[in-house]
Amino acid sequence: MSSYEFHGWFTLWHSDGEDESVIVRRKSELIALMAELDWLAGASEVFRLNNEWYLRLHGNVEQSDQRLADIDGILDFISARLGGSHGMLHERFDPEAAASPPGPSAFRVRVMTRGVVQVQHDPFFSHV
Repeated sequence: MSSYEFHGWFTLWHSDGEDESVIVRRKSELIALMAELDWLAGASEVFRLNNEWYLRLHGNVEQSDQRLADIDGILDFISARLGGSHGMLHERFDPEAAASPPGPSAFRVRVMTRGVVQVQHDPFFSHV
């Protein structure tokens, strides 16, 4: 089976004009969403530090279309519901498992800025 390695963090911010109660409510919704994903247990954490909310994701699991869709769902939730958020998720796939990113042991990075996600080749973690 192919593996999927991921490491990332996101600062959870609400959109401009929303008060703090919005982020607390949506943070709870995000935790509930992630709790439904048994495979993610122990590989994710929503926490508060210095008055800011953060999400950490990390792991090395068997790759499946459903697991990739689950990660997409988490990022989609953050983009849609916590529009001021920012962070990044570094991902590596087995070389034979995916055409993207290019090259063996290459990482791609999903970069979120104000809730918008862009996918790029990661020149820092990749071994190519």
